[in-house]
Amino acid sequence: MTELYVWIIVLCAFAAISGAMAGARNRSVGGWGVAGFFFGFLIIIILAAVGPANDGPSVAGPSPLDEIKKLKALKDSGVLSEDEFNQQKRNLLAQAA
Repeated sequence: MTELYVWIIVLCAFAAISGAMAGARNRSVGGWGVAGFFFGFLIIIILAAVGPANDGPSVAGPSPLDEIKKLKALKDSGVLSEDEFNQQKRNLLAQAA
């Protein structure tokens, strides 16, 4: 019976180590923790070999041209004055440069 407790403690340690390693690599902590419980040292070796998870391509904000088009629509609808439009346009173009 004591051996069973020892094995359960060892398996839980593998699960904890696998979960911690997965979290450090931006991967599913729960999924890798469960895998670590059942597959032990093999999962730790796999996690040591893989790099961080790629969250996909980074999405850039709207382009300055898109922003200028929005400002033009606001100017045409009377929300912005000509001076306000030109100031905002200069700011956007300065940021893009």
